Amino acid sequence: MIIFYSYSHKDEELRDQLETHLSTLKRQGIIQSWHDRKINAGQDWATVIDSRIDSADVILLLISSDFIASDYCYGHEVQSALERHRTDSARVIPVILRSCDWQSTPFCRLQALPKDGKAVTSWPNRDEAWTDVARGIRLSVSELTVARQSQTSSPHSVVRASTKGPRKGPLPRLEVIASDRLELLNPKMRCIEENNSWWRYSWLFEIKSHAIERVNFDAVLLFVDSDGFIVDNDTCYALTIESQERRVFRGFKLINAQTAGTVKELLIELSLRT
Repeated sequence: MIIFYSYSHKDEELRDQLETHLSTLKRQGIIQSWHDRKINAGQDWATVIDSRIDSADVILLLISSDFIASDYCYGHEVQSALERHRTDSARVIPVILRSCDWQSTPFCRLQALPKDGKAVTSWPNRDEAWTDVARGIRLSVSELTVARQSQTSSPHSVVRASTKGPRKGPLPRLEVIASDRLELLNPKMRCIEENNSWWRYSWLFEIKSHAIERVNFDAVLLFVDSDGFIVDNDTCYALTIESQERRVFRGFKLINAQTAGTVKELLIELSLRT
């Protein structure tokens, strides 16, 4: 599960404390986390943030008066997050960092952490507050995982596409096998970052809907070697596209450095939901 932090930079120290308390979930391989301090030099920060919001499984809104006062946090990131929450493509969790008037905000109806929405900085023992938050996030991630597994257990239609290409640089357009409802267009993949632990692959694909109603679907990405064996995989759950819409979906995948260099092909399968 990928966690996205939406926060004010004035609360960066508190965000770091939360990330430390989520270390157990990271070590267990349950979550990966991302925030804007991980944007590399020269990258278009707004585009990267939008892409990360679109690909996150859990979006944490770190609430304070500074967060609410931020036009970008409150006006852009919150709206994007709530739209994904509304379509069940992500879970949005408000985490109350500092006491503020958040009960009349657009996210006030969402169950907040810590317990009873008591701000982290108001607890006598801050470690207890963060532990409560971490346990709440663990429970939400577990519930989300189970729900998504049950939703994808019996897909009624599959759209597949695959391509081959070099380790670096964009891959050529895929030969597409399309259903009468969705058409998969222009998928691309490339390695954009390497270190001794993992390689980061960027991917995107475009969907064209021929349906007369909104379509809900999941996308399974299989990273395959030259012999056809699966090196790694990723799943994007609860994606949506409106009738006759054409939309681009983007994301990233971290692959263990020991096997990442063998990736030669990307196979995409779209499972339509009933």
